[in-house]
Amino acid sequence: AAVDYNRVFNEKHTVTGLLVGTMREYKEANAGSLLLSLPHRNIGLAGRATYSYDSRYFGELNFGYNGSERIAKKNRWGFFPSVAIAWDIKKENFLANVDIISALKLRAGWGIVGNQNSLSNPYVYASTITSQSNNYVLNNTIVNGYYPAELANKDIKWESTETFNIGLDFSLFNNRVDASLNIFQNTTRDMIATPLAPMYVGYNAVPSNIGSMRNRGIEFSLGYKQHIRDFFFDVNWNITSVKN
Repeated sequence: AAVDYNRVFNEKHTVTGLLVGTMREYKEANAGSLLLSLPHRNIGLAGRATYSYDSRYFGELNFGYNGSERIAKKNRWGFFPSVAIAWDIKKENFLANVDIISALKLRAGWGIVGNQNSLSNPYVYASTITSQSNNYVLNNTIVNGYYPAELANKDIKWESTETFNIGLDFSLFNNRVDASLNIFQNTTRDMIATPLAPMYVGYNAVPSNIGSMRNRGIEFSLGYKQHIRDFFFDVNWNITSVKN
């Protein structure tokens, strides 16, 4: 289900909004176990609001409020916001007659996204029981014994990545030359991974929120395009430097 809004005030103020609700159910047709064959559901509510003034100044707000049955009950719901702003400098009066500059835009953004797709087992917070290879003798009769097949992690929660970037985009010479500069930092917290368990534990380790990672860097791209009679060519070059 979705609801949207779009309106222009006084020919310069543009406001839009969007609200979307979703519900998905996942089933594994060729699951290798009864546990993996169980359906699991995601429910989410997402929204976006934008504002622009005179097609020069732009702002955007987004949010996602998501619940997943892959995540333990006490941490099942996650809120993931983002914000972005931009300034179309070329449309300012002081650049209106500068013909060499075709476009010039400054932008910045920040946001958090959630991830739970690293959980191959949708019910990692539930322990399972098995009788495989665990027979014993009772009253001179061999009977099946039951024991926990794997441990449960009742504290599993969403993995999240926080992103910040600031950039400058510009074009020159009637859009024949275009370039983009982007400075960014990505920080992932509560990374979902499966650690190694000591042999004496007797069980395999379960997926857990055990790590964090930060990437920061700078990207620069440069392109040139030209149309000469029936011949058109487009050359692009880019370079990226990342520190992990």
